[in-house]
Amino acid sequence: MADESDRDVRRFNGPRRLEKAMHMLEGIVRGVTLDRRLNDDELIVLADWIGENAEFRNKHPFTEVVPRIEKIVNNTVVDEEERADILWLCQQFTTGSEHFDEVTADLQILHGIMGGMAADSEITAEELRALRQWMNEKPHLHSCWPFDEVDSIISTVLADGKVDAQEHEMILHFFADVMTFLKHKSLNRKAPSESSFVGGICAMAPAIQFDGRSFCFTGTPKRGPKRELEKVVEN
Repeated sequence: MADESDRDVRRFNGPRRLEKAMHMLEGIVRGVTLDRRLNDDELIVLADWIGENAEFRNKHPFTEVVPRIEKIVNNTVVDEEERADILWLCQQFTTGSEHFDEVTADLQILHGIMGGMAADSEITAEELRALRQWMNEKPHLHSCWPFDEVDSIISTVLADGKVDAQEHEMILHFFADVMTFLKHKSLNRKAPSESSFVGGICAMAPAIQFDGRSFCFTGTPKRGPKRELEKVVEN
């Protein structure tokens, strides 16, 4: 009965999962091509996306998208025309989503971008600048995790125009932790061996709205018991 129930739930949520998969693909394609080149690790991420979503292979728009992705994986290259073509297909299917609001859809794309960027365990200043350009076009994502945290990291790292070894490790840890938290295993293939949530990362200018909002405290606070944090929020 449990297996049958699970299948029913998956069928019912099929359209939502298909649309989320397209959002993730758009993000992954953007992420792995920010530096205008592909390597073996990034190709594996694209291949993994196909495998994870095999159930939709015979459904539109997968019938159009998958052959293009397979061509890229087999040829190990993607030119600007192919990249634009795939992104266009993703956007045609996901623009005006029936199942997700604009914020949720763009956050899913951001998750894909982060996973795609970290796929080869190498993140450059060029890639961070390209990510910031995309984020600048998404002001509605401010105050949504992990948008503000990513914005803060980019601002800190690019302050001197380069990514040093310590900053690079910090970025990889943070991206890996986000992928782990969101349970995107295929986008966390090369996570640092001792990945743990990076401390001290927060938005540079957080816009926290208290009225009409709920707050949840998790983990072990360093500033005292949770009841003290609760008092601060209430005040």
